[in-house]
Amino acid sequence: MTIPDQIKELEQLRNQAAALKNKIEEERATKLASMHQEVGLESTEDLINALQGLAKAPAKKTKRIKAPAKKKKRTRLTPAQKEKIADAVKEGLKGTEAARKFGVSLATVQNIKKNFGLVKSRGKKSAQ
Repeated sequence: MTIPDQIKELEQLRNQAAALKNKIEEERATKLASMHQEVGLESTEDLINALQGLAKAPAKKTKRIKAPAKKKKRTRLTPAQKEKIADAVKEGLKGTEAARKFGVSLATVQNIKKNFGLVKSRGKKSAQ
């Protein structure tokens, strides 16, 4: 097939595509014009109002699948922060209260207390 023949064929295909597009648009317009009757409404204006009402209506609640929680990055406490926590405990603040106040875990507060010598060691268990 020569190039001029291919160009002619391409032009024919473009014309067919344009004709098909026009046919689809006509069918769509006809379908839309009579759609209100299919759903039991008297006019297209009633259909439009009904559709707008759906857009304003609250959506039905569906169960949402929760994404897995992202693991919190580990933060390192500075020596100054550790000293503040230790000072608060020395002043009588309980471990759980200190944990909440400084935004750390109770285990972190316990480790700080141990490192600053604020708790008594249980002692070593004797082997039996």
